Amino acid sequence: MPDAPKNNSFSPRPKISSSKNHNPLNELKWFFAIFLIIGLLWFLAGGLNSDKKEDPLITPAGETYGQEEIAKEDFSWKSFFFPWANQGTSTFSGGTGLTAPSLSVPSMSVQSMPVGSISPQGMGVGSIGGGSYNLYDPATERVTDELNNIEYSAPKSDLYGQLTIKKLKAGAKGYDIVGSPNGEYVQIYANKDNTKTVRLTGMTLKSPITLRATKIGQAVKVYYPGQKNTEEDIYLNPGDYAYIYTAKSPIFMSFQLNRCLAYLVNGVPSSCPVPLNYSLPTDANKFSDKCLDYMGEISSCRDYSYGELPTTLEHECRVFIDEHTGYNRCLQDVGSKPGFLGNIWYIYLNRSESLWKSNRDITELRDQSNKLVDIVSR
Repeated sequence: MPDAPKNNSFSPRPKISSSKNHNPLNELKWFFAIFLIIGLLWFLAGGLNSDKKEDPLITPAGETYGQEEIAKEDFSWKSFFFPWANQGTSTFSGGTGLTAPSLSVPSMSVQSMPVGSISPQGMGVGSIGGGSYNLYDPATERVTDELNNIEYSAPKSDLYGQLTIKKLKAGAKGYDIVGSPNGEYVQIYANKDNTKTVRLTGMTLKSPITLRATKIGQAVKVYYPGQKNTEEDIYLNPGDYAYIYTAKSPIFMSFQLNRCLAYLVNGVPSSCPVPLNYSLPTDANKFSDKCLDYMGEISSCRDYSYGELPTTLEHECRVFIDEHTGYNRCLQDVGSKPGFLGNIWYIYLNRSESLWKSNRDITELRDQSNKLVDIVSR
């Protein structure tokens, strides 16, 4: 038998790992490691508190769906690793990094007010770092709620809409000067479309905030100084106004405006005749040019007595001016003419303290049966 070749090369078989060296726990460790990494990333993204957990859709650019716009903050490792440190705070848009507690601020609608009234301000506007924010004012909100409640639930008068509170100056003590800038008053207007007169006497002005109330009394139609004057109920014709002052009356009672009243009360509209409105003596030489020039400068509704007139005027001139000025002479000459009485009543409550607050208050006008006629707030 021939011998095998001596130089025959031999390639060994590849080794197959034995089943004894295979360990499944190594693969299980990798599985748990990957699971922990995913869980850590989920936790750092916000976990159950994530804003996206119930909103899988992407919000279109430019839409916030009623949410407050929050300024984007620069990335920080503290925020990345400790996201809970910024929970409960928000940054004002346009701010400088200042944060404040995230509060839900209720909104308040502003009630439209009649002309001349001060609408309530439910929110105050402020700014921080160039941004803006709203301040909730519970006192003003109370006034608004009370106003809405009264308008909704209070029984309405048959005169509702016929009388209107047009203007109101509140929170100041009254003085005995008509139109005083320090005087508290309410202006009531009888709508020109009314079909009949409206009795104002017996109505009540009140505030549900301060709980103060006062009844509107009577007045004289024409005041006669030095005589007994009888007051009567006040009736407003269509287009009439009533100024109701907290103050004391300059003539000790309420009154209706007339053409001559500015002789007695400062600040009221007037249309008094002046001496040159009267017929002059027929004698052309009765009055000098100096007298005529002086009469041409006399103010309407100013009473000139003989003793206060310049002595450079002749006697007859001074007598004529004295006799043709003054409240009583005005009443005598124009008191029976059409248009003598005006469409304004001045009513005085004769109180020393104010009835309403200058802000955050309500003024109601109630009829003689305590039904609502009009209401305003400020």
